[in-house]
Amino acid sequence: MVEKNIITLASSREPRSLKLDRLNQSLVRKLQTSLDLGELLNIFFTEAADWLGVGRMKYSYQGRNTTLARNEKARHSASYGLKLEGQHLGELTIFRSSKMNTEELSDFESMLSTLIYPLRNAIRYQAALDLAMRDPLTGIANKMAMDGQLQREIALGFRHSEPMSVIMLDLDFFKMVNDTFGHMAGDAVLKQTAVIMQEVCRESDFPFRFGGEEFGIILPKTDAEGASIIAERLRLKIESHRFSFNNVVIPCTASFGVSSYRPEDTRSDLLARADQALYKAKHSGRNKVMVEMG
Repeated sequence: MVEKNIITLASSREPRSLKLDRLNQSLVRKLQTSLDLGELLNIFFTEAADWLGVGRMKYSYQGRNTTLARNEKARHSASYGLKLEGQHLGELTIFRSSKMNTEELSDFESMLSTLIYPLRNAIRYQAALDLAMRDPLTGIANKMAMDGQLQREIALGFRHSEPMSVIMLDLDFFKMVNDTFGHMAGDAVLKQTAVIMQEVCRESDFPFRFGGEEFGIILPKTDAEGASIIAERLRLKIESHRFSFNNVVIPCTASFGVSSYRPEDTRSDLLARADQALYKAKHSGRNKVMVEMG
């Protein structure tokens, strides 16, 4: 009788491999619930931390880095280059306080196999979103991306009582450029303008093409004075730039309107004041910067 009880007790102890199988099945289901890359990584890290005591995880892909941590001091690491059907999916490194043994590494690699397909799908989805948010001619953000970014910056400005400004700019006599030099030349001017904007903008600024020959810049943590300085710098850069197409020089200048965030502002309010300032710049001689008044 005692022996039978011992056998029953021993058989109730589930092998580690079965527990890992159940974990992986659960992980597969969880990873299938989202196409958001950050959310997928967080789901995976949580399971790896619970199962193996992983203290920190770093994921890198095309210059973007994501780090998740429960224990910032974890120092022992293992790194993996992720690939699926020849496509590079980034680098993933895990950190733990103690070195992982062969069995633990095998467990992690088994878990990693559940991540690879959802990761690829999330990367493809993000690439599609990025493409939808880019102006196909100039490669900078488009109006759709600008709308979302401006709404976020307004919310941050309100929450933290921080300044934020917008610059709107319009290329002067651009219809004449198209009529005189052709639309391909006009496209070349638009592309070169976008490059100049990216050169002048700071890392925190957000340049975009509003439409046609009109561009804009969102400037977080920047008041009207700071924004007008950047706008003037950009005005001079465009004025002095040697725009050309097929070795033909195309003279070009731009007019600028600057507005700054007010606590009661909506997105439309902020853009409307920048547009009004731009209108004044266009109708008072062009090739100048005007800042909203009042």
